[in-house]
Amino acid sequence: AKHTYVRAPGFRLHLDVERIVRAYPDLGWQLFVSRVKALQVCTAVYFSLVIPYELFETPIPPWVLEALRPAAWKKATLRRWIQKAGLFNPHEKKFARVKYILFTALLYDDFKGLLRGIFPDGKWMQEHYQFRSQLLLPYYHLHRLGNLLFRRLAT
Repeated sequence: AKHTYVRAPGFRLHLDVERIVRAYPDLGWQLFVSRVKALQVCTAVYFSLVIPYELFETPIPPWVLEALRPAAWKKATLRRWIQKAGLFNPHEKKFARVKYILFTALLYDDFKGLLRGIFPDGKWMQEHYQFRSQLLLPYYHLHRLGNLLFRRLAT
């Protein structure tokens, strides 16, 4: 759902975060932050929280945003791209093809996470693509890479 900051149904999802946070004022933020860090999705979750925090004054503790905040250069780059793409008119084209790939890549916390996203482990690949023989794993990794590069570029 990383692409939904600016694409349909992005704005609605920002409102969903707003509603959840207000509905559960005693949300276990400490546990939340530790799980986000364990899953290595700090950058993506940071933007999922900071957008409603700034738009709707969602009561997210500032220490939570600080704990998840990406490096200054990454934060500035992603913020600029999100602002340029805009949160409204979600069905309009938002990014050029190469910029979309870069945007998605920057949402990973580190290079290892990006590589895991592109080349998941064999077990996940077998479950997702429904094949049995490990000999087919390289084929399906190439198939996945092709989909990521060419099918996703068309979006």
